[in-house]
Amino acid sequence: MVRPTETLLTSALRPGLRGFLAFCEVVGLDLEPFQRKIARAMFSAEREVLVILPRGNGKTTLLAAIAAHHLLTHERPMVYLGAASVAQARIAFEAARAFCTHPAIADLVTVRALELRRADDTGGVMRMVPSDGPKAHGLQGSLYLCDELWAHRDGQLYEAMRSALVKRPDARMATISTADVGPERPLSRLRAR
Repeated sequence: MVRPTETLLTSALRPGLRGFLAFCEVVGLDLEPFQRKIARAMFSAEREVLVILPRGNGKTTLLAAIAAHHLLTHERPMVYLGAASVAQARIAFEAARAFCTHPAIADLVTVRALELRRADDTGGVMRMVPSDGPKAHGLQGSLYLCDELWAHRDGQLYEAMRSALVKRPDARMATISTADVGPERPLSRLRAR
């Protein structure tokens, strides 16, 4: 494995799109053009981004990379990852953990069972949250990630995350999913809105 240059590593630990692209280079994630377009949207002025793509296009991996980069570069980062099930959320969590345990940045993150913590004293953390929306109220995150909204039983987790955006002026949210299966499903309601 080729170690990243000090300049590249310094760039990778900066916030913003350029920092994220350098981060991907450091951890060996080759982004497709459409993934770069999604990343541009995530680092734009928009606070909420919705991504709908077919299965197998790296949505979860891209979101995991964005989460890991955010954890390492944001001031007072609190990243919450929710999915329809713990098993589904674990896929994104394990991808983020793989990025955070890359030799170039492994000493910057402490890995716990279902949590990633920044190794410095900022208190930065990434956690999985239950798909049970009422139990997710009270979050004060800087980044909310809602994975595969089409599979959620209802839209309560999405609503708990979205309504928490007002608690921090720097908070952002990304929802990724494949297409929904009916007009009354959470993702279909979101798209109609």
